[in-house]
Amino acid sequence: MSVPVIDTPAARLAMPSNRSAATVALAFLTLLAGVFFRPVFEAWGYLVPPLVGAVVVALVVAVICDRLKLRGGEAVLLNFVAAALVLPGLLNLSEAKFGLPLPGAMRQLVTALVQGPAKLLTSPIPARSGQELLAAPILGAWAGFVVGWLCVRKRAYGWSVAGPVATLGAALAFGPRDGRYVAAVSVAFLASALIYLVLTGLRRDTTTLGNVGPNDASALRRQLTLRSAAVLMGIVGVSAVVGPRLPGVADNDRFTLRHLLTPPFDSADLPSPLAEFRSFQAPNRAKQSLLSFTGDSAKRWRLAVLPAYDGRVWSAGAPTEPNNGVFELIGARLAKRTDLGVGTVRTTDITVDRLAGPWLPTAGPALTMSMSKDEQAARATTRYNTTSGSLVLSTGSASKLHYELTWLDQPEPTNAELEAATFAGPGSPLPIGPSSRVVGRKATEFTAAADTDWEKVSALRSALKDGYFTKETPPGHSIGDLARMVVTRESMQGSDEHYAALFATLGRALNIPTRVVVGFVPNSATKTIHGSDVKAWPEVNFVGLGWVPIDITIDPSKRPKPKQAQAVNRAEQTPTTPNTIPSPEPEVIQSAPRNKDSKDAKTNRSFQIPAPVIIGAVSITIPCLLVAAFVGVVVALKGRRRRRRRSRSDPARAISGAWEELRDRATERGMSIPRSATLAETGRTVTADFPQEHESVNTLLDMSERAAYHPVPPTAEHSMAVWSAVDSLTVAFGSDANRWDRLKRAASLRALRRSEAF
Repeated sequence: MSVPVIDTPAARLAMPSNRSAATVALAFLTLLAGVFFRPVFEAWGYLVPPLVGAVVVALVVAVICDRLKLRGGEAVLLNFVAAALVLPGLLNLSEAKFGLPLPGAMRQLVTALVQGPAKLLTSPIPARSGQELLAAPILGAWAGFVVGWLCVRKRAYGWSVAGPVATLGAALAFGPRDGRYVAAVSVAFLASALIYLVLTGLRRDTTTLGNVGPNDASALRRQLTLRSAAVLMGIVGVSAVVGPRLPGVADNDRFTLRHLLTPPFDSADLPSPLAEFRSFQAPNRAKQSLLSFTGDSAKRWRLAVLPAYDGRVWSAGAPTEPNNGVFELIGARLAKRTDLGVGTVRTTDITVDRLAGPWLPTAGPALTMSMSKDEQAARATTRYNTTSGSLVLSTGSASKLHYELTWLDQPEPTNAELEAATFAGPGSPLPIGPSSRVVGRKATEFTAAADTDWEKVSALRSALKDGYFTKETPPGHSIGDLARMVVTRESMQGSDEHYAALFATLGRALNIPTRVVVGFVPNSATKTIHGSDVKAWPEVNFVGLGWVPIDITIDPSKRPKPKQAQAVNRAEQTPTTPNTIPSPEPEVIQSAPRNKDSKDAKTNRSFQIPAPVIIGAVSITIPCLLVAAFVGVVVALKGRRRRRRRSRSDPARAISGAWEELRDRATERGMSIPRSATLAETGRTVTADFPQEHESVNTLLDMSERAAYHPVPPTAEHSMAVWSAVDSLTVAFGSDANRWDRLKRAASLRALRRSEAF
């Protein structure tokens, strides 16, 4: 048995009539879902303006479609046209001059829409905010809003959430493996969807509750709202409690779409060639051919750039560390020529012989890399770091590979340029601990007389070149080993790897941007690189010059005497004896400014608010503020129009304005009064729902007919009497309304859309 559907003014009040307000709320919900792409992109702030622009343009198109009363297919077609006109500018396509959709820009747009999501899936997190990579979130947000808006047009308010949910699903599918972040995002989005659903689609079901009176309908509406809010609040609460404990969330390791196409890659897991430095120089490998090449040669060959230091080893580190950059799967072009400064483009064919491991040698900043068809599988797993210039294989070994490399041969900076140069930003901090303090005191002592940045570098290099060369020092580059090297001059002993690591560590103690490079310095007359050619050197980053290699090679003939290696001046050891320097240990990475008081830092940590709480509070507060602002604007516009109608100088036009005001209030109340209805028909419609206001309606009709047909024009007193009757009826319209009904009527745009311009 079907449930009867009633069509009374009370039932019509239960229908969510304010589609415009629902559309605006849907736009905010879609934008919120799109913002969750934040952890996917490196410079995520660049994502926000085009994302907001896409949603705003889609919202404007929706408003135009509603005004023109376009059908669903016509609305979708108009969205396609708008996207073709706007997206080239939003994606900042190079062919879109001044944001115009030129033919070249349209070809780029099609390419971005096809290749963008695929490239984003195969890019490590965080991905650089390139033109093609931005296509996925921008287009996803646009399409998500359009899907939800089409549901709003059909008054399927519950289904309209599917659009933003699809956008959120894409953001999470493209997102990181952090399960806790996904749980926090989901709870925040549920909280926002809660407000949207309660304020729109859930109240429509009161139309199927049977034949009930106005008072019963109001009670049923209120009861349904409370029940719906309780159910959705329960969903949010259960999600907040259970979500972080689900499998894949609690262990902070979830599956994402990018893992389906590309194996997970973490540069911190790459082996450090510096740790294998001794193995290259072993007698059985010193004369082995590691690689050979034809074409242009280089003075230095880079094998791996190591910008990360954790207190134990120099490594490629994590992408989030300063100066590390991101290892991306290579394309046809590795880097733009204009991004690398001046230099000569050279080409070299490289054949890897017995160089095992994932690292691929490069002769300089690489521009392009090509392999034969037989080696395309290796090329598909090759990644390039545009910050450090390193090439690495995600899977497999570099042995027996052949590839052609075009690279930029950059000139060495002159002495005048170096003397005038300044450091390019601060360096990464050292781990906190007693060994770091020893290194910091020695670094300050070595550079006490230096004034300029280059003088500091020269002072450190001179101090280290005063040390001794030996291969007897045990391998290792921990902060404890390096601190023991600088206790006295006699204790400064090691090979290239030790001095490169020590220089970079001393530099970071002085806040100098430094890193370690492992590579080869072959004989210029040969086209083959052997194990004996392996070298390690530090580099310093200068403004305008980039990373400058620092040569601190120690003369092999400067070997310490056996007694010098054992005997150390006790007077020099007193402040920091080797026994007081701890053995290599994992020291705490500095995460707070050094001049911060430890007590204050501890206090600040104790008052930190969990990220999910912040996200949830923001996601609830922002939509509430938007709703309040929207209602305030609508109320202000209605009040302004009412004052203008009442204050018309002509009493006859003021009486006409009173009838217009009455029709608006009746429309918001849910009454159906056509624009063509006569005064008597309007009066009968009002009296049918409010018989107790029969006298006020009759007074209004009498005064209006007198003003229209009496030979004597109406006076100001007549218009005041008419407006008094309208005020009385307006109060009666709200007598049976609860707070929700009053808020809904205040925010309604139906009267504004159907009335005259103001």
